[in-house]
Amino acid sequence: MNVIKKKSTVVYLFLSAVIILTPLWLKSNYLLGIINTSFSFAICVIGLWVILGLAGQLSLAQAGFFAVGAYTSAICSTKLGWPWYLSILAAMVLSAVAGFCIGAPTLKLSGRYLTITTMGFSIIIELVMRNWITVTNGPDGIGGIPVPSFFGFALNTNRSIFYFALAMLFLVTLFGRQLQKSEFGLALKMVRDDDIAAQASGVNITIYKVIAFVISGMLGGFGGAVYAHVMKYISPGEFSYNQSLIFLVMLVVGGYRSLGGAVVGALLITILPELLRGVKNWQMVIFGLAVVLVIRFLPSGIAGLFMRIKERLAAKTALVK
Repeated sequence: MNVIKKKSTVVYLFLSAVIILTPLWLKSNYLLGIINTSFSFAICVIGLWVILGLAGQLSLAQAGFFAVGAYTSAICSTKLGWPWYLSILAAMVLSAVAGFCIGAPTLKLSGRYLTITTMGFSIIIELVMRNWITVTNGPDGIGGIPVPSFFGFALNTNRSIFYFALAMLFLVTLFGRQLQKSEFGLALKMVRDDDIAAQASGVNITIYKVIAFVISGMLGGFGGAVYAHVMKYISPGEFSYNQSLIFLVMLVVGGYRSLGGAVVGALLITILPELLRGVKNWQMVIFGLAVVLVIRFLPSGIAGLFMRIKERLAAKTALVK
């Protein structure tokens, strides 16, 4: 077992080194920009993982939270002149409030009824962004969003913004890991697996579900805020309810019950279409086929595949001993 842990540690360290050194070996500035975008998506997908992977509630509100966070941070930093960190904080708070507003009224809903309701939330947010022209600039969007800066040094290149987005994703991943191991996370898993048994064990299902939506909204807004400062321009078309479906695909492909799967799925689904641009007309066909095959043959996602490989290696090691 120790051998397996050592090998896993070596693999994690190697992958970490590859990721950290990406700006040094990746020559394409365009691809680097895509990776930066994928980091913001990964933050948002981790928020979806909280509500689906931990709490077992299928929500399509994530694009709405993503939009609230992006527009809040953009408006605060451009029109109000707030520094980027206060703008992001405001985005997280307002998105958490949005999470409460959608979570509290839908407590008695489940299954397709909850899915339809949360999808409606994303559609409403998109319509607000398009039509509240005095605040959001409507279809024209908001440009000139300032990049983060530290001690007077502005992160105005894709290579410098890479480490900012990666650091934000790392912090959210640590938060998700602690949440998963906490009593709150264990209670959410009980609610997911059997809400009647959870209630009989003294878990207040109402409070836990609402808090899960609040956390999901907060992380979705955080991802949207990071996206706004990475892209420096946002418009309503980037936040349609279809984006919620894309976030869901990212989580399912990566492994909807795995924190690591949320990150892997977001990175893969964002980057893969760009890598397939060379095949032109076959790009979406290959991409769609790859997604279907993963969902069909890897019901636990890519993370589940790695877990099975790890378990088999552990079993073989135990037999050898």
